[in-house]
Amino acid sequence: MRVTLQETMARIAVCEPFPELLLLFERAVRRLGHEAVPCRHTPDAVAAEHVDALLIDCDLGGATLHADELRRASGEIPVITCSIYSAGADVQALDPVAHLVKPFTRAQLDRALERALGHRDAPTRAHAS
Repeated sequence: MRVTLQETMARIAVCEPFPELLLLFERAVRRLGHEAVPCRHTPDAVAAEHVDALLIDCDLGGATLHADELRRASGEIPVITCSIYSAGADVQALDPVAHLVKPFTRAQLDRALERALGHRDAPTRAHAS
């Protein structure tokens, strides 16, 4: 039996400054079968936790610094950026695996997560509840 990425839960840090959008993105990540680790303004709270990928609003003040902090704490985690703007030089500085222009669909988020999580070799992961 083949295990797909959808069947494999990953921990996704979601950094979004607007509470309504943060809840929406968390819900979308969960509906895609993953665990959402929210951080509203800065990823300080998730820096100490292991995450498999980062979804970050690149318009968030200091987004590059926040992504770098998480990468130092968690290793080279893949970054998915999102914004109301198309990808510019500031986005490219984050070296994202994907850039989503808001509003984006759950299918677009799913494709971005598949790209971000494609590096994982293990078909399943054990997570503490």
